[in-house]
Amino acid sequence: METVNSLEQLQLLEKKVTQLIELVRDEKALNSQLVEEKNSLSARLDSLENSLLKETKSMEELHQERMLTKVAVDELISSIDRLVEDQQTSTAS
Repeated sequence: METVNSLEQLQLLEKKVTQLIELVRDEKALNSQLVEEKNSLSARLDSLENSLLKETKSMEELHQERMLTKVAVDELISSIDRLVEDQQTSTAS
């Protein structure tokens, strides 16, 4: 009787070990998938960061060009105003 009980316990232990092995295999497979997904997402994040940096640099360049254009237009308007004043002064004389 005791050997039957021991045999049943051994079979139960064997079954649990087999289930544990399957669980470990499944977890390893899931871990591999998660590592691949993480690597893919990291690469995508790097790509997006680089794209954002390029766009930010472009925006800064456009802002600088805008400021230079504003200065040039302001100087042009000032020159035109002076010419108009000079012309009005010489016409009034």
